[in-house]
Amino acid sequence: MKFSDYKYERPIYEEVKKEFISIIDKINNSCTYEEQKENIKKLNILRNNVETMATLSSIRHSINTLDEFYEKEREYWDEYSPLYEELNSLFYKSVINSKFKDNIAKDFGKQFIDIADYSLKSFSSEIIKDLQEENKLCSKYTKLLASAKIDFEGEERNLSGMGKFMSSTDRDVRIKASNAYYNFFKENEEQFDDIFGSLPDSFHKADVLRRALQTLDANSEETIIIGDTKFDIIGGKEVGISTLGVLWGFGSKEELLENGADFLAHSPKHILKILNEHFS
Repeated sequence: MKFSDYKYERPIYEEVKKEFISIIDKINNSCTYEEQKENIKKLNILRNNVETMATLSSIRHSINTLDEFYEKEREYWDEYSPLYEELNSLFYKSVINSKFKDNIAKDFGKQFIDIADYSLKSFSSEIIKDLQEENKLCSKYTKLLASAKIDFEGEERNLSGMGKFMSSTDRDVRIKASNAYYNFFKENEEQFDDIFGSLPDSFHKADVLRRALQTLDANSEETIIIGDTKFDIIGGKEVGISTLGVLWGFGSKEELLENGADFLAHSPKHILKILNEHFS
């Protein structure tokens, strides 16, 4: 079966929600494990269908960001995927609190239990609006990247099309290609700033890092953030972890140093060297 043969049909959230909650009630009120197991299977079928439709929509939109139909579907998923995530959290709560949890782990795997546990720790209904806004900004970012039209070597190319020239064995070609590639970001600097500057306050880098440290029960003295913008460095400083800036991303060396980067790396191998010297 070809990918193009897969049928896409937008789920109707209210209908999914009604069925979802009905099955969760059956899971919670199951008298035997066999009964609960069958209801979990039913819910997984429903969940898999929703996830399949979301994936189909995402891939087809990424293939052609100018497709009006899948542009509308992208807007739908930006708005509703956090609401589906909220439904999943209700399911995961039922799994974690089940008196048959050991049986569930045996039949569905310990990883399934771990996924449920970590998902509950990383999601809250209070951040749904922020997640929706973040989704919209991510879509805007993707569309901006896809709009790149770079004249190089006599042809108009997109960003991915510049890759082979940036890794050419000819040093002069690599330099010219890199300059053309990064010039796109320079020319669209205001739009990129608008996207990143519009992120909700609750999604500052420091908040993400705090959640990661808490979820993983990590020791801040043994943790380092590796990033390419001042926001990575600022976030790391705010939560008290080491910071390493890489010199081949969005941020300049000056920007990273001005915001207090503890280390700078000029290549992936250099990152390993720094980690071995300071964190081994």
